[in-house]
Amino acid sequence: MMIASAHLDPLLTVPAAIVLALVIVGYWRRMGRTESIPGPRLIRKASLTLMLLSMPAFVRGLSFLDPAHDKRAYLVTWTTAIFLTLLIAFTAMLDAWLSMRAHRGELDRNIKSTRADIMHAVQKPKHPTPNDESDVAGSEAK
Repeated sequence: MMIASAHLDPLLTVPAAIVLALVIVGYWRRMGRTESIPGPRLIRKASLTLMLLSMPAFVRGLSFLDPAHDKRAYLVTWTTAIFLTLLIAFTAMLDAWLSMRAHRGELDRNIKSTRADIMHAVQKPKHPTPNDESDVAGSEAK
């Protein structure tokens, strides 16, 4: 049942929005149980919140507002939806940047640790230690 000359039937948009909201909430709950970096996790939760906030604007703009009858409400609704979408894109870029930075730091630490391990393994003692001499003498006696 179309209301005025809106773009899509509410029987399509409302159930789709409900399913999408349930998926987002499920992802939110699952994200809290995993071990992830706190900074990007906070950004992801902000992004999910913005997604949930944008859904009513999209449903309203697509199904309940007729631009021929209420131009101002239609404009405000779509401006809000587009603004929230831009904020979601910004948070996604921020999340990617923070994640790359965190992974780069982890990679640098791993490289330094591996380098130190290799340097330690390659270095030979300059003088034999007393333990080395006793080991050699003990093995010859057997």
